Amino acid sequence: MAMGGGEFASVRRRSALAASLLCLAAALVWPLPQAATVSVAAHMLQVLALLDLAPCLLAIALGPRRFPWPCGAAALAHAAVLWGWHAPAALRATALDAPLRTAMLATLLAAGAAFWLAVPRPGHEAPGLAWTFIAMLHGGLLGALVTFAPADLYGGVCSANAWLTPAEDQQVAGMIMWVGGGAVSMAAGLVLTARLLVPAMGPATIGEVQPASRDPTSPGQ
Repeated sequence: MAMGGGEFASVRRRSALAASLLCLAAALVWPLPQAATVSVAAHMLQVLALLDLAPCLLAIALGPRRFPWPCGAAALAHAAVLWGWHAPAALRATALDAPLRTAMLATLLAAGAAFWLAVPRPGHEAPGLAWTFIAMLHGGLLGALVTFAPADLYGGVCSANAWLTPAEDQQVAGMIMWVGGGAVSMAAGLVLTARLLVPAMGPATIGEVQPASRDPTSPGQ
């Protein structure tokens, strides 16, 4: 039996919610919390899950809604949290102080949720697209800086193991932020662009079919 547009949208939203919860579990329960205190690459996977991937999936699950905060303010908070916690002294401090690390994870998740829930606001796709592009640029810049830094930025967090030296651990971390964060922003940007190019869809998400309005003058009314 063919799946209708509304049924497909419902399945997609439930799947996105399940995927978002899985990302949160991986980032906050297992396995990333244990690895992130001794590997900056594992830490960057945790950041990607909390700041971008899980909130973006949650936004898909909830669908376009009008949240009360402006996208620009949420984007600035998103940037401030990302860059602030990745100052070398700040990140090294979180590896040694459990309450501080908890505060970092909480602010990453809060800033990510505020941003990605504000981006698909109906009727504001153009500003959402612009802020998504800016987020991709500054996240990519941070990733590039970490990847190509000539010195050990995060001494005490990067660790040698059977697969990576401390320098390689830092380089992998930068690539995760650069490529992974950019991929999330690019995917969101493509969806927003599609909504801009198909204005007849109105507030519906891509792939979601709205019920057709009935003409009151048509037979059978």
